Amino acid sequence: MKKVICINDLSSIGRASLMLNIPIISSYGHQVIPIVTSLLSRHSGFKTFYKKDESDFLSHAIDDIIAQHDAIDAILVGYLGNACQVEAILRLFDAYPDTFKFVDPVCADNGKFYSGMDHDYLSQIKRLLPYADLIKPNITESCLLCNYPLKDSYTLPDIQQLMNQLSTICHGQIVITGVADNDNLRTYYNSPSLNYIENKQINAYYPGTGDIFDSVLVANKLNDLPLNQCIQKAIDGVINAIKVTTDDNPMQGCEIERLMNNTLK
Repeated sequence: MKKVICINDLSSIGRASLMLNIPIISSYGHQVIPIVTSLLSRHSGFKTFYKKDESDFLSHAIDDIIAQHDAIDAILVGYLGNACQVEAILRLFDAYPDTFKFVDPVCADNGKFYSGMDHDYLSQIKRLLPYADLIKPNITESCLLCNYPLKDSYTLPDIQQLMNQLSTICHGQIVITGVADNDNLRTYYNSPSLNYIENKQINAYYPGTGDIFDSVLVANKLNDLPLNQCIQKAIDGVINAIKVTTDDNPMQGCEIERLMNNTLK
């Protein structure tokens, strides 16, 4: 059984972040070791929520893992919410040089930063990328990381230039999500040359779909699947989760419980 450290926030209301990482990665037969970055009463997609920063806990938890020499097969880094947490995560990366490292530089979407995040925050998150074996920025985050102009649409030369620039920051594999092409969405990746997987856009918005994608992607990488297959399974996982969701309030997130193999009854 492989062990995955998931560094992400935890929300009481709404399926996002660790509430998705833990069950999905566990369903693939891996042990999840969660390290909470923030506690939220509701995920940050809601208009109002209470947030408690857990930077102190994160730092002590990481130091404890390092001190005990716990065996770790993968590290997944998602939403931080506080750039000061980067220092502790870098200590963890240094302590586990051979461990697979996945970083989702969560900070922006749809052409703008998330609330409370800015270029200073991004510059700190960027420090993690040289250590990563795989990064997954969306198209907005890719442009911000590369100081590339934000556009309404992106051509193949745009994506190639972004990939080239990101490759100077991260020497591992790169996945760029959310690139619209008419009624389709493209997910680009460099394995080793530029490729993409295309799927039909779904006219719906559910928070946490990026966390579903990350969880399925990392779980399958740990099962030694090639990157293109991992991406396809991640895309299929998001689409299937959306399709089975019946809740009238999309802010609750996708009903992944309907997809879990219930073997504990």
